[in-house]
Parts: sequence; C-alpha cells; structure tokens
Amino acid sequence: MIERKKGFLGQEEPIQCKKVKLERANKWLYSFRDPKRAVNEESDWLKRHQGDTYDLK
Repeated sequence: MIERKKGFLGQEEPIQCKKVKLERANKWLYSFRDPKRAVNEESDWLKRHQGDTYDLK
C-alpha cells in the first residue's frame, strides 16, 4: 500500500505502508517506509563498508 504525505515544501511524497495482523494477540503491526530515505541510508552504508569482506549478494 502506498500512502501520500505532505513534504517539507507542501509537495506530496510517497510513503510505503504495510499492515499485518497478529492472529493470537488480535492486534495489528504497522510498518512505514520512506523510499527516498531508505535509498540514501542504504547507499551510505555501502559506501562506509566498501572495503569490508561482506558477501553482499
């Protein structure tokens, strides 16, 4: 599900949202993700760990 929110300058920005029901507890879990921020965080992490010997596959 993609929601829209107002950004800093009033423009609409996409926000991804996921809702999952916990059967035994009769509760819902919500997760929100800003794709633009996620891309920046992931690329920053990759830059910081570029010389590491991790298997990034």
